[in-house]
Parts: sequence; C-alpha cells; structure tokens
Amino acid sequence: MTTMNPFIEQDIQSLEDDYTRFPEQMRRETLEFIAETDDFEIALRNIAIRELTIRKSGIQIYAIMASDVTEDESLQQYASDVPTKGTPAFAYTVGAERVGLPELISFYPSHPTNHWVLNRLYQMMLDMKLDLPTEPGEVKTIDGVLEDLPLKVELLDEAKRKWSYEECTCQVDSEDTPVLHVMMPTPQGVWLDSFIPNEMKAN
Repeated sequence: MTTMNPFIEQDIQSLEDDYTRFPEQMRRETLEFIAETDDFEIALRNIAIRELTIRKSGIQIYAIMASDVTEDESLQQYASDVPTKGTPAFAYTVGAERVGLPELISFYPSHPTNHWVLNRLYQMMLDMKLDLPTEPGEVKTIDGVLEDLPLKVELLDEAKRKWSYEECTCQVDSEDTPVLHVMMPTPQGVWLDSFIPNEMKAN
C-alpha cells in the first residue's frame, strides 16, 4: 500500500476498528488519501469522495439514469407524456440534512436539469427563508429557481420516505431523513407526471 504518514495510518487503523467514525469524523487528509489510493476498495473510495464533495460544496448530487432509456428518449417521452419503458431516472442530494435542511429528489428526465435545479434550490434554501412545506404530504409552489417557471415541492410522508429510501435515496442517513420531492414542468410550462413512480406521485 502507498506510504502514509502516521496520522493517516492512525485514522486508517481506527477506520478498520470502527466504521462508525467514517466518513464525517475523518480528517480531510485521510479522506483524500483513501480517495486517491487504488489499494482501497472502490466502495470505500467513493464514500471518501462523497464526503470530500459534501465538505466542499455542502451536498453531493447522485444522478441515476433510467434503465434501457437514453436521456434523449427520456426527454422525448416526457414531452409527449408517453409512459417510460424503463426505470424512471432520478437525482437526489446527500448532505443537506447536516445543515438542518431536507434532502431533495427529482424524477425529471434530464440529469443536467436535475443537477442545476437541485443545486440552485439547495443554495436558495441556505440563503433565504423559502416557504417550504412543513407537514408530511404538503405541496407548495416555489418561484425563482427557474427563470419564469415555478417548481412544486412535496415533503414526503412516512410511506413515501420509506419507499424512496428503499428504492432511490439509499445514500441518505436513514429512512427518517426528511426529503422534498421536487417537481418541475416541461420547458413549455406543462405539468406531467408520467415519469414519476406511482408511489411518489403527489396526493
């Protein structure tokens, strides 16, 4: 294994003895060493990279492509409201809960759009007091994220939160982590829900 300084070696030994210290309590130098060293298993390296990203940017956004569906096909289906032929694409955040905010998830079938919107909404949640839903199942409209189109956000109730954790948001802390479902219209301003799993559609 690559040579490491005594402090990193101590951290690695502690990690082997007790995984509960990883990754939030690890010093940055140790995380960087794990992330950059091929000797560590890929899962451990990915966790280190995630932690470094959260410390730098506040959140890590995970984007999952639909199975057997290209992004162009997803967008075409979304625009025509044709049911998806594969597992819905989605993106979600990890890290928002650390600053007292809910995590975010979106099933909009464009990863560049999802990434931009989730990141923008997270920054707005940090910078200003948005009128966010506070009751499980409550849906509210948010203006100002997209230039001239509103978003809708739903605070997931227990059943949806559990389903989301089991099927989508597996990297968040637990199924009890608060999550906002972010819904957005097409560029033409049309609201469609054909890409949203039935278990996650707003009531």
